[in-house]
Amino acid sequence: MTEMMAPKFLRAALSHCLDILYSPKCLKCLASFGGRARLCAACWANVQFVMPPGCSNDMAQTR
Repeated sequence: MTEMMAPKFLRAALSHCLDILYSPKCLKCLASFGGRARLCAACWANVQFVMPPGCSNDMAQTR
């Protein structure tokens, strides 16, 4: 195993162990679900994204 692969492997192994101990939960409704997302499908469907012109400040366009 190369030096770069070892940290990725250990991080993935630790993540899977933590998923077994603490099943992934939605950050909004705390429902258990599989996957790496932070919101369940129902909560994700209710997310309202900021649409243009969300910020008409000139500072927003300088970045």
